[in-house]
Amino acid sequence: MSAAAAPATPARPAPAAAPAAASGGPVNPVVTTAERLYIQLVSGSVVISDNSAKMPVDARSLAKMSLDLAKAFHDVEISLREKPVLTTATFDANMCDFDAWNSAATAPKAA
Repeated sequence: MSAAAAPATPARPAPAAAPAAASGGPVNPVVTTAERLYIQLVSGSVVISDNSAKMPVDARSLAKMSLDLAKAFHDVEISLREKPVLTTATFDANMCDFDAWNSAATAPKAA
C-alpha cells in the first residue's frame, strides 16, 4: 500500500487582536462599558423563531447607540465625582435653647 498524500488544509485566519485589557495596554472605561451595553442591546433585539433568528435593528446603529450611552454615563459619573455630594453642616450651639429640652413637655418619657 502506498501512502496517499494528505490533502492540503486551508490556512486558518489569524486570530483577532486581543483587547487592550488582555494585552496589558490601557483600558478605556467608556469602550468597556459600550461593549457591555452593545451585547445587551444586540441580545435584546434578536428575534428567534422556530427556524430562524432575525435582528431587525442595524448592528452599526446599536454600536453607535451603545457608545453614546457609555459616553453619557461616564460623563455623568465624572461630574458627580467632581461635585461634593455631602457638605459639612454647620451648627451654632448659641442658637439652641438647651433649657427648653429639659422641660416636662419635651422630656422623653420612660418606657
